[in-house]
Amino acid sequence: MAKASEGLWMWDALTSSAFISRAYISLALGDMLGSAKLNGMAGHSAIYGDRFSLVQAAKSSNHKGSKAQYYPMNHEISSQYNPQRDKYSPLNLPIRTQGGYWDIIRELESKSSGNSKAAVTKATGVVRLPLCAASPAFIHPVFFPLDPFHLFYENCMAYMWDLWTILSPENDPVHLDRITAQTLGEYVVGGMKSLPPAFCGPVRDPF
Repeated sequence: MAKASEGLWMWDALTSSAFISRAYISLALGDMLGSAKLNGMAGHSAIYGDRFSLVQAAKSSNHKGSKAQYYPMNHEISSQYNPQRDKYSPLNLPIRTQGGYWDIIRELESKSSGNSKAAVTKATGVVRLPLCAASPAFIHPVFFPLDPFHLFYENCMAYMWDLWTILSPENDPVHLDRITAQTLGEYVVGGMKSLPPAFCGPVRDPF
C-alpha cells in the first residue's frame, strides 16, 4: 500500500492508454485489543483509554486491583471512588484532535527514558506512533472508527434502549419519552430494507 500511495502505472484497455493509479488506506478496524495494536493507543484498560476523547476513566470500587474501565457522566456517583476525576458534560466533552495528537507524539519522541514515556502515556492514552500514520489519509482519531465486530444492535441495543426509556429519569438529556421512543421505533421499521440483518440478527421495532 505504501507503493500504491505513491502511484502505480496501470493500463486502461478501453481507452488504450496508461494512467497512474493511487490508493490509500483510509481506516483500520479491529476489536478492542486488535484496535489498540493498530492505533498505538493504550487500550480500553488505560486511564485515558477512549481514543475519541480525553475523558478520564473511573474505578467502580476501592477494592485492590480495581481498574479504571468505566466512563460515567454522573460525577456524584463516580466521585465516591474517583475524587480527583474531573466533571464532564455530555454536551461539552474534551474531544481528541489531530493537532493535539501530534503534540502528544512529539512529546513522546522527546522523552529519552521508558519511565518518562510511560508518564506521557498515562496522562494521554497514547503509546506510540502507529504504522498507519504512514498513510496520506491518516487523520486521528477517525482513522480508527468504532469497533463493528461487537454487533451494536445485538449486544448493545437492548441495554441502550433501557437506558433511554426506563433507567434514566425524565430530566436526563438521554431520556426518550414515550412518543419519541415510539417514533424512533417507526423509523427503524421504515428503514428495515436498508438495515442488513447479517450484522445484527433480525431487525425489529425496539418500541
